[in-house]
Amino acid sequence: MEEKLTFTRVPESVYWLCVSGLQHSRSSFATIVDYLQEDPFLKLHLRKNLLAGHGTTALEASLVGKGIKGLRDRLCELYLSKLETGKFLEEVELGHTLDVQDFEGRFERFSTLGNFRIFLLGMYLKMKDLESEKLYGQATSFMAVPYEVDEILVDTKAKVQKLDWTILILSSLLKYWDKEELMKAGEVGGKGITEKILKLSDKNKMTFFNDIATYGHALNEKDFFLYRKV
Repeated sequence: MEEKLTFTRVPESVYWLCVSGLQHSRSSFATIVDYLQEDPFLKLHLRKNLLAGHGTTALEASLVGKGIKGLRDRLCELYLSKLETGKFLEEVELGHTLDVQDFEGRFERFSTLGNFRIFLLGMYLKMKDLESEKLYGQATSFMAVPYEVDEILVDTKAKVQKLDWTILILSSLLKYWDKEELMKAGEVGGKGITEKILKLSDKNKMTFFNDIATYGHALNEKDFFLYRKV
């Protein structure tokens, strides 16, 4: 069975936490706690599964201990376990999120400091694997991004801001072009990659744009047809 990226949505709270650019500071912790308490669902799980304590000050102190990454990981596990079992955990223990952490660790050397976008892509791909197994009873490997992607990124010697998009685009194009062809196309920037996309057959082009558009839909981002130098 050919694996296609079908429609799903990364939870808005996880997306916000990953793209907000908040740093390890008192003002950031206050912003995060205020955000979480505005959502009735998150407020319910805030003290139960995500942070400890009662009152804003105690919650912020708990966040200092766990850190933004720690909160992000627990929030991710809360949603992934719900996707798998249909119910929320009584107590959060990292399981599926460890796979997402490994995915992030694989590519973080190519990313800018404090950038959590690789985590977003990893969570999305993990969601696709869990959905496929739950709905169709079939194991998939959406998280198994070809290692040619790493080799291309090593060759560029550049830090990428929206690395999730770059990984997704390269991974999809490697179904139709080999690593050397894509590296050569990348030397002339986004124009070279766009030319490779336009040379695809209509069927392959549709599959490629489906992969890209469904990820854009998952994040509710509108700029997923903008190609940059890889």
